[in-house]
Amino acid sequence: MSDTQWPRFYVFKQDVPDGPHLNCGSIHAPDIELALLNARDVFVRRPACVSLWVVPAEAIHRNPPAGEAEDQPQPPDTAEPFVVFLKADHRQPHQSAGEVEAVSAEQALALAEAERSGERWVELWVAPAASMLGSDPADQAAWFAPADDKPYRHGSFYHTETAMRQLMAGGSIDES
Repeated sequence: MSDTQWPRFYVFKQDVPDGPHLNCGSIHAPDIELALLNARDVFVRRPACVSLWVVPAEAIHRNPPAGEAEDQPQPPDTAEPFVVFLKADHRQPHQSAGEVEAVSAEQALALAEAERSGERWVELWVAPAASMLGSDPADQAAWFAPADDKPYRHGSFYHTETAMRQLMAGGSIDES
């Protein structure tokens, strides 16, 4: 039996312009462009948001527990930027914590761990910056402002129960 699941992408959302990007979940999509569009629909319907990033799950490298090593492909000849995500404690999501230049994911993890040796954290992730796709800051108004003008309506706002009772009683629906 073959796997019919689309690839998985982690979604990171920035709520305020100078804040970190926080991991808000994951989605499945056929490619990274559709993943970004789906992430907007799933995670930014009502709450404030100024930026979204999507990262393929296979591009994220975790710090392995002591004694374990991840199987990594051969490193490239030149260093590339890796985005670092830090989980401060078990109750908090991963958040963006800067970048490091490295030739491999293992080296990026080692550099990130060394930079944060005095800090308290639970887990580090690194992902090549080239593997990520983010929303364009120039499109911020078009992407995120439409949700601001949609008021939230509780189910009691809609008078369907009253209309159904009128119909069941054999009457017509009062349009008021």
